Amino acid sequence: MDTPEKGQAFYRRAKDALADLISGQMVMVEYYKDDRYRRHIGEVNGLDLCMKMIESGMAWHNRPYERELKPGRADELAAAEISAKANRAGLWADPDPLAPWLLRRQQREGKHQSRP
Repeated sequence: MDTPEKGQAFYRRAKDALADLISGQMVMVEYYKDDRYRRHIGEVNGLDLCMKMIESGMAWHNRPYERELKPGRADELAAAEISAKANRAGLWADPDPLAPWLLRRQQREGKHQSRP
């Protein structure tokens, strides 16, 4: 999943939503691999945080990193995003939400204000 960047619409709501999912709990991360940036990919206490965040419209299914997921997982997350979008949940209430990876690309290219 990928959540809105600081300064983007829904940034604070997404951050709070994730915190609410694990607040007050002792958590254990069970990871099954590292991505190309050596970040751990896995689950927290068996909670499906990615699914919950995507279903609630607080995160995007991060298509650029589908290859990092377990087989079949990308389809599940894509379906959750389609449902959230259809229901205009969370960030999908924005008339033109900009995925964080596109924002980061624009920033690298020096196009802070325009959309692709």
